[in-house]
Amino acid sequence: MSAVNIPDYAAKIIAALTAAGHEAFIVGGCVRDMIRGATPGDWDIATSARPDEVKGLFSRTFDTGIKHGTVSVLCGSNVCEVTTYRIDGEYSDNRRPATVTFAGKIEEDLSRRDFTINAIAYNPTRGFVDPFDGRGDISRKIIKCVGDAETRFGEDALRMLRAIRFAAVLGFCVNSDAVRAITKLRDNLADISGERIREELCKLLCGAHPDAAKLLRETGIMRQVLRGRDFGGNLDEVVSRLQVLSGGLCPPNPLQGGITPPLDPRNEKPREARFFEGAREAFPQPGKRYTASRECVASCTCSRAAGSVRFAHCCYRCSVSPKGTLSKALALFFAWADDECEYVLRDLRFDNKTIRTVSRFVQNRALPGSRYEIKKLMRIFPPDEFEDWLHLQEISQKRCFEKIRAEAADILTRGECFTLRGLAVNGNDLAEVGITGKAAGEALEKFLDAVMRDPQMNVKERLL
Repeated sequence: MSAVNIPDYAAKIIAALTAAGHEAFIVGGCVRDMIRGATPGDWDIATSARPDEVKGLFSRTFDTGIKHGTVSVLCGSNVCEVTTYRIDGEYSDNRRPATVTFAGKIEEDLSRRDFTINAIAYNPTRGFVDPFDGRGDISRKIIKCVGDAETRFGEDALRMLRAIRFAAVLGFCVNSDAVRAITKLRDNLADISGERIREELCKLLCGAHPDAAKLLRETGIMRQVLRGRDFGGNLDEVVSRLQVLSGGLCPPNPLQGGITPPLDPRNEKPREARFFEGAREAFPQPGKRYTASRECVASCTCSRAAGSVRFAHCCYRCSVSPKGTLSKALALFFAWADDECEYVLRDLRFDNKTIRTVSRFVQNRALPGSRYEIKKLMRIFPPDEFEDWLHLQEISQKRCFEKIRAEAADILTRGECFTLRGLAVNGNDLAEVGITGKAAGEALEKFLDAVMRDPQMNVKERLL
C-alpha cells in the first residue's frame, strides 16, 4: 500500500513515546484492516515502554489489563490501548497465559500472536515490520497461524473459532495446517466460556461470507460450539439463507424454485445478481440503496422480472438494516432447535431479550392463511419484530410476501384490535359484573379471539 493514514490521536501517542526514547507501533487488526483498505474500528499500540513509563508520559490513563502490560490512554474523546512488548508464558487453561514477560523487540511481541495477518506492525518512520509475511497472506486471502498451528491453538482454544470467524468476516480461506489442527484439538474448546464462544459465533453468522460456517462441520467443532449438542439442521441450506441475509450473494430464483438464479444471456449474470451489484455501485449508502431498490420494484412491468427483482428487494431490505440482523441470523442458524432453542442460547449466555426474540422466531414459522392469523402473529411480535419475522419467511420460502405485509399495515391503519390492551373492556369492567381472577383472564382471552375474528365485536356493550 502506498499511504498509511493513522488518526491524529494515535500518531500523537506514538510520537510522545518515540520522543521519550521508546519504540511504538500500531499493531494487530488495525494494521490488517488498513492494508485491506478497510477502516479500523480500534487502534492498538505496542511499545517497548513499560506500563509505569506509559502512565508517566500521559496525563489521562487507566489500567485495562495491567497484568498483561496494557494501559488505556485517553486522547481527547478517543482511547488507545497501549501494550508493552511481551512474551507469553505457559497456558494452563487453554485461554490465557499464566505469566507474561516483557520483551525488548517488536519482533518478539509479534511472534506470540495468533495469525500472520494479525502479526504486522507499522510505524510512520520505520514502516512495516512483518516477520511472518502477513501482508502476503492478506493478498492471498489466507488465514494462517504464526508458527505451528497446533501450538497456537493449544495455547488458546478460542483461536480455533476465531480462525473460522475471520474467514466469515474477511472472505479468506483457513489454510490446511490450521484446519487439521482445529480438527485435532477441537475438544479443547469445551474449556472456553459460553460468553466467549457466543461473541465469536455472532460475528461469524453476521459476516459477509457465512459459507465459512461449513468449517464448523468439516472440522467437527460444531458440537463444542453448541456446548455438547449436535447440529440438527441442514447446514448447507442455513448457509445459503445467511448469504441472502448478509447481501453477500444473490438470492435463489423464486420463480424456478432452484438454488441458482437463471443466467441472463446478455452477460451471463443472474438478474438478481445484477440488481445487487448495480444497487451497491450506484448507491453506496444503505438507506438510499433501499429506496432505489423499492423504486425499481415499482417500475417493473414484466411479471417475471418483477418477481425476481421484488424478492431481491426484500433481501436488500433485510441486509441493509442492521437492526435485528443478529436475531435473524441466530434464528436461521438455530431453526432446527425448536423448543430447545432457548436452552442452547442460555448455555451460550445470550441476554434475555435476544433469547426471547430468537425463540419466538424459531417457534413461529407457519405462514398466516387469514387476516385473523396475521393478527395472532402481530400479538406475538412487536411491530419491528414482525417485520423481521416476515423477512425470515421470505428468505426461507424464497419468495416475497408483500400481501401479508400490506394486510398487517392495513390492520394497524384501521386500528383493529389484536391485543388485550386494545379491547373495549378490561378487568375492572368484568369485576363490576362479578367476573374476577382466573375466570376474568379466560374471559378476556375469549373476547380478544372474537374481536380479532370480527373487529365490529370490539364494543363494550356487545362483549358484555
